[in-house]
Amino acid sequence: MKKHKPIILFCPASVLDVINQNVNKNIEFYVYIIHYILKKPANDKRYKDFIPIDKEKINSLFNCLSDRYVKFLEKYELIESDKKYIPKKKALYYRINPKHKSNLVLFELQPDKILFKGIINSIKNQKSNFSKLEPHLYKMAKEFMKIDYDLKNALNWLNTIPDEDKKPYYSISINLFYDKRFRYFKRNPTNNRLDSNLTNLKKEFRQFIKGNYVSIDLKNSQPFLLSILIQKITDILQYFYLKNIEINNKTIDEILNNKHLPLCLKLDLQTLIKHFDLKALKLLLLIRKKYNLFYFTNLSLFKNWVVSGTFYDKFIQKFDGNLSRDEAKQIMFEVLFSQNKTYKNHKLIIPYKSEKKIFADVFPVIFEIVEALKEKQHNKLAIYLQKLESNLFIDKIAKELVEKEIIPFTVHDSIIIPVELRNKALNIIKTSFKKELGIIPSFHIENLKK
Repeated sequence: MKKHKPIILFCPASVLDVINQNVNKNIEFYVYIIHYILKKPANDKRYKDFIPIDKEKINSLFNCLSDRYVKFLEKYELIESDKKYIPKKKALYYRINPKHKSNLVLFELQPDKILFKGIINSIKNQKSNFSKLEPHLYKMAKEFMKIDYDLKNALNWLNTIPDEDKKPYYSISINLFYDKRFRYFKRNPTNNRLDSNLTNLKKEFRQFIKGNYVSIDLKNSQPFLLSILIQKITDILQYFYLKNIEINNKTIDEILNNKHLPLCLKLDLQTLIKHFDLKALKLLLLIRKKYNLFYFTNLSLFKNWVVSGTFYDKFIQKFDGNLSRDEAKQIMFEVLFSQNKTYKNHKLIIPYKSEKKIFADVFPVIFEIVEALKEKQHNKLAIYLQKLESNLFIDKIAKELVEKEIIPFTVHDSIIIPVELRNKALNIIKTSFKKELGIIPSFHIENLKK
């Protein structure tokens, strides 16, 4: 009979002390809720403070209602809610009480416990979905589950990190990656990205993957993907401009049913309108007319920088080297993904106004296009770029690699493969970009081992 090893749960030492002093049975239920709240940010980067608790899932693991355990943790001020409950719209979110952010201790959940059996059955159900994956993803998932990890040296390295607030989350993520029972591998339904423990593992901890691997990363990936989107937009707008097609009073069907519209442009136009809506298209056409020839000059400069992989270097040069590379990346992130405007106390606020001005000084046309694409819903642009990225790296490149008997690990815009397959893999990646986009971008290649 197979002997199961205990499941490790994480809990701040001071929290565990309070639980032990006031609870006589089912201690593991209280600890698991704490572990769940701690684990969520380690597995999902969207959550940095208060997080939602999936009580239905926890009820099934406990084989009873979890409300009494949550209320106990609140009563003793071990956790606290955001107090933002909206009936049928939003449940309460929770976090560990900041005063209990002490060192984490390990709690061993033994195999004879109901909770242990619930967790193991839940894991088995999740992994049974692997068989529903596309053939190349199924092979990638099986290989991913085989990765061996040097936990001892990873924890030693963790001790050298000065950021005490983040250490608990790093500790949880590397322990979950080490325990193969807790590996997950799934497509994100929102952006089609492939999410796994590896994509959520801080880059510095990848060096402790056992074996000799290299990472092939797309240089300045977000600006590059933006240039691909803008090129699609430009082809559509140029056609409308040259044909003098007005769209102000037309419906979506009237625009798409233009019999002279080339099929390739029609497909891109359908995607553009579906994702960003018709208002964005109208704003983009106004931008095209406003800038005329300068539109293409600005776009050409942007495209040259991103394809050559020198975007951040040249952007920094525009400011006499007064920006660091990290600052340049942060500016790009804020331009692409922040809201155009918001209101606070009835006052209009432009988030990251000074950073946006820096970018607009260099690329005024690109900046206005980005603002138009974020006009209705600011996260639409990020989601589109992530879908474009996942289509390239997961559906095209990874599939091609697997067909050539190279099973990669992916981290969004990078491919991780055994070092001896580096050249073969790189040639396949370049060929895929040439085939799909007509261009070959620049890549950064480095060994995972430091």
